[in-house]
Amino acid sequence: MGFGQATKTCIDKFITFSGRASRSEFWWFAALFFAVHVLLRFANLGGLGTLIWFAVVVPFLAVAWRRMHDAGNTGALLLLPAVVMTAAIYVGMFQILIPFTEHMAQFEIDPDMTLRELQEQQQAALSSSGLEERTPFTPLSLSILAIGAFWMTYLLARPSQPLKNIYGPNPNEVPS
Repeated sequence: MGFGQATKTCIDKFITFSGRASRSEFWWFAALFFAVHVLLRFANLGGLGTLIWFAVVVPFLAVAWRRMHDAGNTGALLLLPAVVMTAAIYVGMFQILIPFTEHMAQFEIDPDMTLRELQEQQQAALSSSGLEERTPFTPLSLSILAIGAFWMTYLLARPSQPLKNIYGPNPNEVPS
């Protein structure tokens, strides 16, 4: 299956989570999705990229779900790496937020404070704790993210099951 046919198939089956999708169908659509996202980011049109992401996320999940069926797995298996990667992001955020809250506790917040005064206190807390240079992507969260990404790639790159499986006929075989 080529690029055009894969894209057309994914758009035609944009909410179809049943059946099977070949590797080429999934990877051509994923390449298009990634290329458009990167081009919009480089063109500094990130907001438009976010809108396109929301428009394409359901068809992308549908083709990934069907791709999992083609390899002989349930589509729900895709949720495990996604949960692991989401957990990694939260771990990274809490590694920053907990120390920041501890440093903010040393400042008194007056209900009559202006927003500028509150921002100055937050900046002072960041400076005193050294947190302003930290990123939520610590080695632990980056490792978890990498494992989740490799796991998901492995699941989606597995070969098709030959012949028919419980999800339908093999999309690579031409019916005779």
